[in-house]
Amino acid sequence: APTDLTVVANGSLTGTEPLAGGLTRWKFSMAEPIPVHTMVLGAARMAVTKLPNAACQVRCVPVSIYTYPQDSAWAAAGPFRRAAEMIDFFGHLIAPYPYQELRHVQTSTIFGGMENSTVIFYDERGYTSKRLGEGTVAHETAHQWFGDAATQGDWHHLWLSEGFATYGGALWAGHVAGDSGLRQSMRSSREAVLRSPASARPIIDPEATDLLGLLNSNNYPKGAWVLHSLRGMIGDSAFFRGVRRYYREYQHGNALSADLARIMSEEAGTDLEWYFTQALTQPGFPVIRVKTALEDGHLTIELTQVQKPEFKLYRMPNLEIEVGGRTIRVPMVGKSARTVTHWEGSTPPAVTVDPKVWWLLDVATP
Repeated sequence: APTDLTVVANGSLTGTEPLAGGLTRWKFSMAEPIPVHTMVLGAARMAVTKLPNAACQVRCVPVSIYTYPQDSAWAAAGPFRRAAEMIDFFGHLIAPYPYQELRHVQTSTIFGGMENSTVIFYDERGYTSKRLGEGTVAHETAHQWFGDAATQGDWHHLWLSEGFATYGGALWAGHVAGDSGLRQSMRSSREAVLRSPASARPIIDPEATDLLGLLNSNNYPKGAWVLHSLRGMIGDSAFFRGVRRYYREYQHGNALSADLARIMSEEAGTDLEWYFTQALTQPGFPVIRVKTALEDGHLTIELTQVQKPEFKLYRMPNLEIEVGGRTIRVPMVGKSARTVTHWEGSTPPAVTVDPKVWWLLDVATP
């Protein structure tokens, strides 16, 4: 490349060599196998800012940001200020960072972020508009584990990459802002799915032939919801144990959804095939209508699924409602579920469905 340009590529820079004609040869080495779609190189006039090394308890990982010179100060103080901490967070939660280093690069990519292994590309317009946020950085960083190191074996199982990365961003929000941060992130993901025409199709859609078109809400926020609802059902211990095992077994390899379902079933100690069939092959989402009746201090609450028939029924064994400050579990295993509780007021109270935000659902207006 011309000597005045900085070159980036997967792996680690092992050296440069001056050539005739004002050129420099850049040499990179990548020890681990990576997916073809995450192989990349680029050259531009760049400013390089080194951030603190990450994960030094295991093996120090160099972290840096490559920007156009005029954007370096904003990037370092803004969206990338905790980029090294993200590697620590995901490394502790899942497994040690799978590669030798990580660079975050401002580029002319058509994507808001592209998770190229060890060298993440971000759209330059996110810098000039100041719209690039920490959530995007967390999403792309999580991809280094899921999508890059553990890769879907078929593009129709893209949610194993994008759903995991989207949920990784939500977990990071929970890490920095507590449970409220996680729940707000999942509410935003839920609204995105409810509004999207893609929800009319299932996540795993063998009829889809436009592979680029699979970069939609089904594989991003809805994929994240597959993981979040599963976590709510089986609990944190079994869920994260299963995620770590899934990653460990398929690191630097390929997996399909059935592989994750098998591992999660084994770690939870129960057959979860029904859940993955429901979450991945049914279109849409449940829509719940709430009906209440109050008589002699007894409050009857009936929940009914009223979504489109083509969406089919959803099973939600740990569904909860909130009534007058109390949380009541109302398992839904069919079209309707009913519970009776004591209520001293003269009128039925408001009922909040899924107050702790564990299910992808909508609530029908009266």
